[in-house]
Amino acid sequence: MIKINGYFTDGCVIQADSEFSIAGKTAPLAEVRADLCEKETLSFCVRADENGDFSVLIPPIKGGLSTYSLIFYVDGVKEKTIRDVVFGDVWLGAGQSNLELKLKYLSDCDKATEEFKNSAFRFADLPNTKSAYNGAGFFGLQQEDGEPLAEVKWNTPDDKSAALETAGFSFLFAGEMQKHSDYPVGVFNVAVGGSNITHWLPSERFDNFPAFRSEIKVCDGKTEAGSLYYEKIRPLKGLAFRGVVWYLGESVAWTGAPTCAEYPPLLIELIDLYRDLLRGTMDFLLMDIGIEGYDEFSVNFVNEANSIAQKARNGVIRCPLFDLSQKWLIPDGKGTCHPIHLVEKREHAGRAADLCRLNFIENKPARCPEISSVDYKDGKAFVRLSDCVRIFSSDGRDLFGFALAGNDGKFVAADAKFVGNDGKFVAADAKIVGDREIVVSSPYISSPSRLTYGFFLYNDVCNLAAKTENGLILPVLPYRDKTEYFGELFYEEFNPAFFAREKMYENSFGDLGGGAGYRDCYRASEIFGSKLARVSYGDGEVILSIPYDPYASCMAGLCPNILRVNQPHYLDRYDKLSVTLKAEKPITLIGIHFRTCDGKQFFIVPQINGNKQRNYQIPADKSINNGEFIISITRNGKKTNVYMTVDLITSLNHAKKGDAVTVELASGENKNEIQKREIILRADVECKNLTEVTKVYDALGVGYAMRLKTADGAETPFKTGDFLIKIGEENAPYEQATFVYTFDDAAHVLKNKTGMEVCITNYGGRIASIMVPDKNGKYANVILGHDNIDHVVNSPEPFLNTTIGRYGNRIAKGKFTLYGEEHNLTINNGPNSLHGGPTGFHARVWDAVQPDPTTVVFNYTSADGEEGFPGNLEVEMTYRLEDETNALVIEYRATTDKATVVNLTNHGFFNLAGIANPTPTVLNHTITINADHYTPIDEVSIPTGEILKVEGTPMDFRTPHAIGERIDDKFQQLVNGAGYDHCYVLNKTESGELSLAASYTEPESGRTMEVYTTENGVQLYTGNWLGGFAGAHGATFPARSAVCFEAQCFPDTPNKPHFPSAVLLPGDEYQQVTIYKFGVQE
Repeated sequence: MIKINGYFTDGCVIQADSEFSIAGKTAPLAEVRADLCEKETLSFCVRADENGDFSVLIPPIKGGLSTYSLIFYVDGVKEKTIRDVVFGDVWLGAGQSNLELKLKYLSDCDKATEEFKNSAFRFADLPNTKSAYNGAGFFGLQQEDGEPLAEVKWNTPDDKSAALETAGFSFLFAGEMQKHSDYPVGVFNVAVGGSNITHWLPSERFDNFPAFRSEIKVCDGKTEAGSLYYEKIRPLKGLAFRGVVWYLGESVAWTGAPTCAEYPPLLIELIDLYRDLLRGTMDFLLMDIGIEGYDEFSVNFVNEANSIAQKARNGVIRCPLFDLSQKWLIPDGKGTCHPIHLVEKREHAGRAADLCRLNFIENKPARCPEISSVDYKDGKAFVRLSDCVRIFSSDGRDLFGFALAGNDGKFVAADAKFVGNDGKFVAADAKIVGDREIVVSSPYISSPSRLTYGFFLYNDVCNLAAKTENGLILPVLPYRDKTEYFGELFYEEFNPAFFAREKMYENSFGDLGGGAGYRDCYRASEIFGSKLARVSYGDGEVILSIPYDPYASCMAGLCPNILRVNQPHYLDRYDKLSVTLKAEKPITLIGIHFRTCDGKQFFIVPQINGNKQRNYQIPADKSINNGEFIISITRNGKKTNVYMTVDLITSLNHAKKGDAVTVELASGENKNEIQKREIILRADVECKNLTEVTKVYDALGVGYAMRLKTADGAETPFKTGDFLIKIGEENAPYEQATFVYTFDDAAHVLKNKTGMEVCITNYGGRIASIMVPDKNGKYANVILGHDNIDHVVNSPEPFLNTTIGRYGNRIAKGKFTLYGEEHNLTINNGPNSLHGGPTGFHARVWDAVQPDPTTVVFNYTSADGEEGFPGNLEVEMTYRLEDETNALVIEYRATTDKATVVNLTNHGFFNLAGIANPTPTVLNHTITINADHYTPIDEVSIPTGEILKVEGTPMDFRTPHAIGERIDDKFQQLVNGAGYDHCYVLNKTESGELSLAASYTEPESGRTMEVYTTENGVQLYTGNWLGGFAGAHGATFPARSAVCFEAQCFPDTPNKPHFPSAVLLPGDEYQQVTIYKFGVQE
């Protein structure tokens, strides 16, 4: 018998012109012969070692269309034959979901399979047999396992069913490469969606990278680090490849600035390691990630790392995508629609193939042009570019995307003009006489000393392009002058992502794939935040209510269930969609934007008239008459066509009272009566964001009536039927249009008469902040949290301040037996189920009602079988602030229609010193716990079943002790929990009584907290696994920077019959009360 590397199967493509080895396993000390047969046979012999391992080295074979057979003999007996082997150029595809995304989920997939069905390339996908994501992480092969590569199936593009199931980008890339190759091209895909670079490098590589090290999960003695490297890369040792297509970065971007800072050197380490391990030329194509799906500037940092690696190593090329299609919706709404998954990858693959062909095959250097130098003089920045022969505006308009800063470091949007070789300035709309130089200036910066280009979130509006020496037309790469800085860049004047062009963005990632939301377009010191709106459904009508924020300009839009994998959305069933907008207080409506299921976008911008839009202006006088459309405005000889608010502001911004402008107007029934009118401006125009458009109307002498009425029953000026948009051909009844998620206001702020404030979201009933005073009356947030819903949903600590259910704490091995029936739960914490599973109550959207300023009531129905628990469970949870005292009361009620287990709690992470950057540890904070006993745990944190005395142990908090006083003692229970992570058995005179469980004091601020509960136990957790992740307002949360008091039943009670029961029966009601009472030391 013989087993060989799974790469070598029928139809495989082997790298031409490079030696390679075939590893395998057979009988110890057996002789292995490999025959490579075409017209003649080449034989290669080797003897297996004592363990039966062998490796046959094959010399370079010339590439071509000839087919070979590989025949293996063991001690002279034929054991295995591999047929239809070819030699060509093989590319290894590695990374995450944008490479793994199947061809069937891409636009025009049928067209691609038809075009390439007769092409000579071949493809194979390595299955995820070991390290598939299990809800907690990638825990697969470890370094010591040493298992061989899983067997793959090689396919040809004439097999349409196989083509549709393979990695779409690799398929298109191979097809484009094959057009220019005399050899067969092969692509071998090992990418895994959701993976990070931590999975693709051995664990020891992260010793000097603390940010990435903190992201690595360890479960049941296994580490995520290197899991995919050991499964998918190391078994390729000895194989040869033409190059690697590396398509990863989304996971890095989501983890924030610290990891982004460490990513470039790690990427270079990966390149060096893979080149040492594998044979062949091993060129690297580094793919940028798309711009949609991120609320931070991290996407630019990740893509910038590709440039850093390109400069650091030969044979490395960056492929940018920001100027190409960013479309992520497909017409039928199926598949993996998600803002990060770009579906028009054909032009992406075409650019990648062009860059690989020129740089690696034809040895003709071709890189994306970039800014090579910037000189500052005479109040301007003189910019020079490299790697190009000529620069130009890709859309024929003024250059966009530059920003300047002075010594204060604040960037503002800048005007850019081309400058010729003679040094004379030439206006952007004049003839371009220069080749590679630009001058940049701003009226706000008299002495610029800093410059960026395209370094903001939605930089696809940037239009500086260039022609290379090899004739490619490529975008100029984003640029910043200080690459060592990893943080946000703010534009004081406008956010270019919204303000530049006639387009808007719908990044629905933060809205959980359904419901309704709105998104900031500009806000001082805050770019593209995310909030949720309230949506309700009437008789064929959708009502979107926007929370009031007097300082923000926002984009509002309905988002159906388009992000959920393999779940369709239903907007295509509408013939018309009627929307009524309401607001809590009067706000300025700038416009409405719809994106249909096929990706088309519709804009309704009524207040500026514009092209084919209704007129909602009320004239203050006769300067512009009611019913007239503003088509264009000419000022100082420059004409600006007016389509959107941005055009209106751009045309008149910085104009002065008394300036003369010419306004082109359309009127008449069909708006075909055109006239020009000169208007003398009545006021200065200085707009710094969209909400200040009223200044333009004041200057023009036009009344501005675009105010939404309040939601107290007053009529809105836009009645039902005003905005009718044809979305689909089929006119189905509204009842068929099912929205999977609907959201009430995401955040509910409770405030009592003493000034205490608590903010709670309807996502998991999560407490976002608790504001209480210290001994000097200074307020601070004393609970770890996040400041926007995106970060809440994607928190590195999924249970941060959330409601926990259906069963808080751990259940051993994720199963229990109830009345003779075994129930299997999702395993999400080593071998156990924790806190109701990965999609427990903490990850659910709750219905919410706030009847008064101090109370909010949440309701949720947990379906029978959800996360494996039996019975439909109706849960009501009330948060209430006591008006006279600073006490937060949480009341739980639940009923079931089938016997089940229930254990609800709140996992509040408290730090009475207040959150900060970094948040201080709680080790010097003092706690007292009203408990004589506790439940000891084993090495995987499951109670042993004993109930032990605390007396004489570091577990004794019957009198006040600092948390850190004994936490590192070599006491086995503290070793098992990596600190305190134990359930205390509370002293009770009778079961169910509301009594004091714990007291907590912070010495410097003087703040105190008392915990009262009706439960029998309280879990003490000291934040042992907090990893330093970022939270609200720049705060960070290192290990042991919080303490939790989780009132609950004992852990694993369903498997410990002698513990107080957690069973709830039909007809009974689960009830629990927990109170967190705050004060200061007397």
